[in-house]
Amino acid sequence: MNHTRVGSFVRDAVIGTAVIAGLYGLAYVEFPLFRMTGYLVVMGFGVLEGVLGPVQSNFELVFGLYLVGLGLVGAAVVTGFRAVMGDRGRPAWQFGVAGALAVVGVLWLLFMLLVLFWSA
Repeated sequence: MNHTRVGSFVRDAVIGTAVIAGLYGLAYVEFPLFRMTGYLVVMGFGVLEGVLGPVQSNFELVFGLYLVGLGLVGAAVVTGFRAVMGDRGRPAWQFGVAGALAVVGVLWLLFMLLVLFWSA
């Protein structure tokens, strides 16, 4: 039973990380609405970089770890949701995608609150 939970968490983390990396990749698309999700991922990293200090020498490594961290947070959210609600017969990949989209949704909400309360 515990092995199944660990396997589900790892699967959700991998799927979530892939979805978040794909959403970041949309920042390079020329259509403005698609670019917004990539911008949100970068903005979250900017806040983290403000706390850690400049990371230019190891940018690729730290940014990759940031994307993996977001995938792990999404997997933790989905694990909690799965514990409360159960699987309900849904395909396993949907939970990983849901966790990634939940993380990006929270980034979106935080960005909107930042604009609302700290803009001129």
